[in-house]
Amino acid sequence: MATLDDFSPAWGTPEEWDRAFEQVDNYLRAYRLPGRWRRAQWTAALLARAAAAPPPGAPSVSPTAAAIAATDAALTGWFRALLPETAALADDDALVTGRLALLLCDGCPRWPDAFLRPDPPDEFPRALRGAVLKAGPDLRKGRMVPRPRDWGLVADWAGGTLHSLDRRPYLRALLSWLLLAVVLGYLFHITRL
Repeated sequence: MATLDDFSPAWGTPEEWDRAFEQVDNYLRAYRLPGRWRRAQWTAALLARAAAAPPPGAPSVSPTAAAIAATDAALTGWFRALLPETAALADDDALVTGRLALLLCDGCPRWPDAFLRPDPPDEFPRALRGAVLKAGPDLRKGRMVPRPRDWGLVADWAGGTLHSLDRRPYLRALLSWLLLAVVLGYLFHITRL
């Protein structure tokens, strides 16, 4: 593993590499890799990997972008070596699948020394493979047949009453006038008190 003393990139300014160091350190912290010293060692190794390959014909590439790309490439290769399920996936999908499995199996806090090692302890790859989410069955078209709504007993009674009043318009008019008379009588009685 590289140390910070050995790090002297041939391109980029020291301030840019400081920002790249912070970004890669934060990126590794997102994986819940414990311990500052361990993260600093891995960050230095990944920065050395990024600095060893200057940007191919693109001077506008920042050291931060190169360091994150080198980190993604290292992690994708590591996940592909540990998870055979990622062999058929694109690089981004393999990285996401591996990252999710690593977080679900709580890999970094439980096995901090296994991170990015080609020969991790036997329990770690088993836990990682067990945490890979498998997609469910393929989607199929379903049929949704509309069903009549069940409004309950009170709604059925009220609907039946309204339906019977529709068949008897005189009864409906009588009940409407009766209701109006009761309301007016109530109002008359309240205003006279």
